[in-house]
Amino acid sequence: LFRSLKPGGGAGKGLALLGGKYRARVMPLLGDDELDLEVDKFLEESGADEQACAALRECGADVQRNVLSRGGLSGARNPSSVLRARIRDASTAPPSNAQELKVGPDAHWVKMRGMPFSATLDDVLSFFEGFDVLQDGVVLGINREGRPSGDAFVPFADEGMAADAIQEKDRQEMGGRYIELFPSTAIEAQKSLPQAHGDSRRGYDDGHRGYQEPADIDPAEVEVFLDQSGADDRAADALRGCPPEVQRHVV
Repeated sequence: LFRSLKPGGGAGKGLALLGGKYRARVMPLLGDDELDLEVDKFLEESGADEQACAALRECGADVQRNVLSRGGLSGARNPSSVLRARIRDASTAPPSNAQELKVGPDAHWVKMRGMPFSATLDDVLSFFEGFDVLQDGVVLGINREGRPSGDAFVPFADEGMAADAIQEKDRQEMGGRYIELFPSTAIEAQKSLPQAHGDSRRGYDDGHRGYQEPADIDPAEVEVFLDQSGADDRAADALRGCPPEVQRHVV
C-alpha cells in the first residue's frame, strides 16, 4: 500500500523529500531551545488535541526527536491517537533482560524492512557497501515463532551517512525484494535484541536473534499504520476487523 504525496500537499508537511518522495527525516541533534521550537511547530501543524500536545512537551529530548523524525501528522485521520502511539513507542523501554547494543549512544540507526528471510549479516553489509556501517551493532530480527522477520536495524557512525543511506538505498533490491528504509532509534533496535536468558530460538545468526513482540496490539498502533498506508476505507475496515495476531503480523 502506497500513498502518493505531492510537494506542498498537506500529507507532506514535516517530511523530507528524499529520492523524489517524502520520507520521515533523520532529526539533527538540536539544542534545547531549537528543539523546543521544532516541537512547537510540529504540534501547531499536527491537529492533535491539547492533552496529546502536552504529553509530547513533557517528554525528554530523545523521545521528542524520535516522534518528530517520523514526519508530520497533518494527513492522519486521528492525529491525537497517532501522536500518543508514537510517544508510547518512543518511550517504551526494551525488556529488562535484553542484551546491550554493541555500539555507543552516538550511533544513528536505520531500519530495513522487507529483507529475504534467508538474509545474513553479510547481505546487509553488501547492501550498504560504501557506507560506514558499524557492523558489530547490526541487529537482525525474528518473529514470535522464532523465524526471520525480514527486518534489520543498522547503525551508522554519522548522522549524514545514515540520511544518505536512506536516500540512496531505499527501494533497492536484495535477493529480488525491494527493501524499505526508515530512520530508527537505539530504543527500537534494543527492543529487537535477543533476551539475555532462556532464549533458545534460532534466528539469522547467533547473537543477532530478535526480541519478539507480543501477539496483542494497541488499536492506536493499527491506526498509525493505516494513516501512513494510504489504504482506502474498505481495506482499513478489513484490517480493523481482524484478530489482534493478524493485525500484528500485517503491521
